[in-house]
Amino acid sequence: EARDCHNQYLWTATGLAHWLSLHEDHPRAQETRDALEKVLDFWFSQNGEDGSSPYMQSDPYLRGVTPYYFSRCIAFAWYVMEKAQLLRSDREARLMTAARFLAKLLKRDGTKEMALEAKRYYFWGRSEAGSHPYDIYVFWKMFEQTGDNFWVDAATLSLKPKIHIRDSGLL
Repeated sequence: EARDCHNQYLWTATGLAHWLSLHEDHPRAQETRDALEKVLDFWFSQNGEDGSSPYMQSDPYLRGVTPYYFSRCIAFAWYVMEKAQLLRSDREARLMTAARFLAKLLKRDGTKEMALEAKRYYFWGRSEAGSHPYDIYVFWKMFEQTGDNFWVDAATLSLKPKIHIRDSGLL
């Protein structure tokens, strides 16, 4: 039975993908790769055409966007695709669409709009910083794909709430 708490099964998939990258000759390597491919395909099937991803499709109260978990899902999926050698142009295009949606969640101060959070009971404040390392990874991957400095700016903006960056650029 498929479970749809996306960040959890994608996070698990990162460990399997890393194992696979180290054990390509293992008798269960192909079985593991096939399972990882199913994980990716399931997550992509749950995403909107705009790149958005629900926290949980099966729960009527948690079907919305989750700014906190969303970048984790993108980062985990990208990592799995690379480690398990499952890169395909259609999947990369879906991740790029998801990254563009993620960038739209950033506010000018580098925080994300938490009023959109589907799992609102978990967050009492207006902002959070736990997801920003994943945001930065996704924005770096986008820069790698596109060469567009927008993604460097997005990563810098996402880093800003955690550290003080002086006007000179020094930390």
